[in-house]
Amino acid sequence: MAGLGHCYFVFQDLAKSEDYFQQALTLAKRIEDPQLEGVATEGIGLVFLAQNKYAEAISCYKRRLELSKQTGDPRGEGEAICQLGNVYYYQGKIEQAIECFEKGQEIFQKIDNPQGERATFALIGMIYQQQNNHQQAIEYLEQGLAIARTMGDLYWESVNLQPLAKSYCALGNVGAGFKCLWQSYQLSRNTQR
Repeated sequence: MAGLGHCYFVFQDLAKSEDYFQQALTLAKRIEDPQLEGVATEGIGLVFLAQNKYAEAISCYKRRLELSKQTGDPRGEGEAICQLGNVYYYQGKIEQAIECFEKGQEIFQKIDNPQGERATFALIGMIYQQQNNHQQAIEYLEQGLAIARTMGDLYWESVNLQPLAKSYCALGNVGAGFKCLWQSYQLSRNTQR
């Protein structure tokens, strides 16, 4: 049911998404499955975040964090902390958002979850870029890019290259910016075939 909740969320049918996440939550409580409860609660939080119901989303993500700690699920902890970071970002609480993403990144690094690390480095880098702190942005985006390349993840490689180009250009290093854009263009051509 949580899977259907995610599908409807992707297709932006928030009412059906929330309904399926609620059904999954009810089932999780009935069968006493704290991991499913955490996933369902996080899904409900996604719906609340999409509806700009920040207090409700925070409550869901804090519950997911609590359940993950109880069950010894560090990946769930990292995901919940990063979701809290998303809420803080949308609320304009940039320092709190960065702090959450950095905590999530530390957890992902500790448990050897390169997908989580790669995503948090990219998110932090893009936040610094929006703040016109291009040197910090480059440092984080380069780390995300290195992980994506190690994984052979062409999509995330491109995700990091485009904002890297912008930050390099903003600092006057047009050559490095052009190189990043060219690499991103080449990746998009190669992945379309």
